[in-house]
Amino acid sequence: MVIQQQSMKLIFGMKNEQNYINNMKKEKNSILTIRLENPIDDNTPCINVETFAKLCTNIGIFMGRNQMFKWLRRNGYISEQKGSWNMPIQRYMNQNLFRVKETFILYNDEQIPKYSPLITAKGQSYLMDKLVRNTFY
Repeated sequence: MVIQQQSMKLIFGMKNEQNYINNMKKEKNSILTIRLENPIDDNTPCINVETFAKLCTNIGIFMGRNQMFKWLRRNGYISEQKGSWNMPIQRYMNQNLFRVKETFILYNDEQIPKYSPLITAKGQSYLMDKLVRNTFY
């Protein structure tokens, strides 16, 4: 009797696990259809990494700004070197995935340049696709 109850629990557990897997597949497909039905058009301006991280929460990827920078560094999209920390790699700049915004800060009567990486519309769709594939597959 005890063995039969344990085997019933195992079968029931397997059914729940199979239901969970099926639900995850359905959720993944619905997220992908949302992405395909609402593409980012090329007229949208470039956005910074923090805004991109907030946009990713709409498709179920919960990352903050710092985690997004870390992910971009780990996957080779932005630099880890001391002199060019968080600057996009030239290869991805040539593919129009990133742009760099240059601003000048006045410090002791000197203008010091500050560089900020921005993600283009093409880069947004490319990186979202990579994030979805890494998360849900």
